[in-house]
Amino acid sequence: MQTQSLRMADSSGREWVLRSIQKYPERSLPESLRKTFAKDIVQDQISIHHPFGALTVPPFNKALGIPHASPELVFVGDDPGFGEYREVFKNRPYMFEARTPFEDQKQIIVQKLSERYWKIMIHRLIKN
Repeated sequence: MQTQSLRMADSSGREWVLRSIQKYPERSLPESLRKTFAKDIVQDQISIHHPFGALTVPPFNKALGIPHASPELVFVGDDPGFGEYREVFKNRPYMFEARTPFEDQKQIIVQKLSERYWKIMIHRLIKN
């Protein structure tokens, strides 16, 4: 599924990303089905899933000591500051977050997750 996203940078150079909550399935469908009822069916199925799941992850990651982004739910109005992107992004809700400030740490994160997972599993086995 396709998500509309826009990367931005503030005056200090920190990068941010705006991601649509609405998903756009058109590109995942064969071209012959993109303008048919099939697109509507796929869109309905997407809408059934929890669109705000990204908001529930940070508390768990924080509790586990895992670096994470902290998305916020925002509404983008008809703001001329969006320039050429104004028409695409106006009047919709989005997830807004700092763009993964820990990109260089991905390997370390995977290693830590693996270590924590096995410690939890071993603890459960011993406990039972």
